[in-house]
Amino acid sequence: MLRRGLHLTVVLTGLMCGVCWGQQNQSALQTQLDRYCEQRGKEQIGNDDKPIRVEAFFSPRINTCVQLEVSGDPKYWHYTISDITNGFMRGPKWTKSETPLKVYHYEQFGSANAEGYWVSTDPSPDKQLVGQTAVKIECTRDDHICRENDASMLMGMLQADTEEYEISSWTNSGIEADDTGTGICGIGHKLSIDFASNSVVVTDYPTKIENGNPKNPLLSCKAFQNANSYALHGGSLIYYGQNELFDCSSDGVNNAILSKVIAFHGDVSDKSYSLWMDNGEGGPAATIKTPPKPYTRSDCERATAKKLEELRGN
Repeated sequence: MLRRGLHLTVVLTGLMCGVCWGQQNQSALQTQLDRYCEQRGKEQIGNDDKPIRVEAFFSPRINTCVQLEVSGDPKYWHYTISDITNGFMRGPKWTKSETPLKVYHYEQFGSANAEGYWVSTDPSPDKQLVGQTAVKIECTRDDHICRENDASMLMGMLQADTEEYEISSWTNSGIEADDTGTGICGIGHKLSIDFASNSVVVTDYPTKIENGNPKNPLLSCKAFQNANSYALHGGSLIYYGQNELFDCSSDGVNNAILSKVIAFHGDVSDKSYSLWMDNGEGGPAATIKTPPKPYTRSDCERATAKKLEELRGN
């Protein structure tokens, strides 16, 4: 009995030491991750920002770096907790804010213009634009020219481009203009503007017949043998990301419900607030409904402490 008891004591002691060793390793890893997050957090603070409290750490609950910043502004104070590495909340993405397209037509001055972004008139996946393109079109009757100024994101770089169309018809109803095809594949572009319906459409069409290229089979214009049309939609393109997990001010609390954000895979920048946010107590977020009375700093201190505890996995 004594030997069996002694053996059991030794085994339990070994298991406890193993647990301690694991806890020590986990603690050391947490410390290293916290240091990394602190450095990342410093990079996020602008020169004009002067928070009175900054606290960055690695959240084992959502496996990313988070940072608390408390504004020192006596009038517009607030407590904000953000995902500073976009490991939980998805990074920026393009979103569209559409408004009715308006073609501005000044017959007395011989000018017309419109701006927005292109959208394919064909819903087929292979007919869509490679990226988002913001567009401004300006037509001058005396110059017989319509200029299309574009800005688009390609391979992470913002690029500008200009297309010129020669006006073939300008009437009280609208404008017709063409850009004859150039380049290897000779793609032409036809611009149609209708003043009455406030519509702008551009059609890309082939001006050369595809015969293949025996010297270079990879150089083919087959993909450009059909006409493709794009309509100008009014509104704005916004490259927007959402990284705020929590915010508290006198206006109340906006709190990201972690389980809801996880269900959306962190991609909530274009989702209604009511689908993934509350006031930290299960009620509507401040953005949706203002609380009956203003929050005090003490209210925000308590709400912030609760969120930090959740993020730390306690």
